[in-house]
Parts: sequence; structure tokens; C-alpha cells
Amino acid sequence: RVLFTIGIVLGLLAALAFFVADRLDQVNDEIEQVLRDTVDAEIAALRIGDWNAFVDYQRSASDVWIEQQRVLFEDYQSLLRTQPDARLTGTILDVTIDDPRARVEVQEIIDGVPYTRLWFYYRFEDDTSEPPDGVADVWQWYHVPRDPTFWGEAREISGDNLSVEYSAVDEAVAQEVRQRMDSWISTGCALIACEPVPELIVEIASQNV
Repeated sequence: RVLFTIGIVLGLLAALAFFVADRLDQVNDEIEQVLRDTVDAEIAALRIGDWNAFVDYQRSASDVWIEQQRVLFEDYQSLLRTQPDARLTGTILDVTIDDPRARVEVQEIIDGVPYTRLWFYYRFEDDTSEPPDGVADVWQWYHVPRDPTFWGEAREISGDNLSVEYSAVDEAVAQEVRQRMDSWISTGCALIACEPVPELIVEIASQNV
């Protein structure tokens, strides 16, 4: 009977743990989905040229950010008018959430070349304002100024003649820099016979601008 009772207790504890873990996964999925919905709605506002809808997704303690976003909005409208092949695809390439902040990599295509925009968001749980149209009123995310402390872990890659120090979010840039600069150094030294070949360290750093 003792073993039977212990088995029941352990079974109940396991069921409870599974329920809690499943519920946490559901909550995390919901938080991410609200973020994705916010990005989709923001891109839609850019496509149709609706400044009032676009600004609803912006939040900062400084008016400077809103002015910067106003300039960005106008730049996008000019781009869409003058370059018919410009595409704000809205494709989300990556989402990283470190609650209550998040960063999202969003794709756009200009002249057939894909670019990645890095946007930062913050989740205001105690927000009392009305959420933007089309976005759930729970765990509301807002587009905020970039956060240099949220660039990911520090990393380093080495080439033949240089090392590149960078943060995780700049992985693709760092790889390209390493390949190109290795090639430039090799070609240049072959032409001028530099000896020894210099060893360089390149640092890719973020700026809050």
C-alpha cells in the first residue's frame, strides 16, 4: 500500500509538472504570437502609408524616437513611390524574446537585394491605453529604440590574418567581413610583398542611433 500511495503521489506530481510546463509553453507561444501580430500590423501600416496607425506601435520616453520614426516612415513612403520593385515583405526571419524585451529581424527587398532590419520591442504589461487595431489587448508590444545591450552574446571568429569580434546578432555581417578582409589582405600582401603579414582585429559594435 505504501508503494502504491507513493506511486500515486509521484504520478500526480508528474502530471502537475507536465501541466505547468505545457501552460508555460502556451503562454510563451501567445506572447510571441502577439509580437508577430504587432510586427505584421506595423508593416501593413507602412505599406498603405497610414502614419496614425504606424505611430500607434511606437513607444519611448523621448519625443526624439517618434521624430526619428516619422522620418523613417516618410523615407519608406518615398521608396515605395519611386521604386516599384521595393518590397516590404514583412517576413520575420528571427524572433528573440528576453521578456519583457524582444528583437525581431524583418526582411525587405530593394532592387532585388534582400535586407534585414533589426527592430526592438518592449512589452508593457501595465499599459492602460487602447491597443492598436488588429492587435490583441494582452501583453502588448511596442516598437522602441534599439537596445545596444540586447545584441546577443559576445563571439569571435578568426580568419587567416584577422579576428572579428562581434555580438550574436551580427553573425552574418561578421562572416562576410572575415571572408572579404582575408581576401583583401592576401591580395594586397601578394602585390607589395608585405612581411610579416599583419594580424588585425576587427570589432563590430552597435550604436544607439
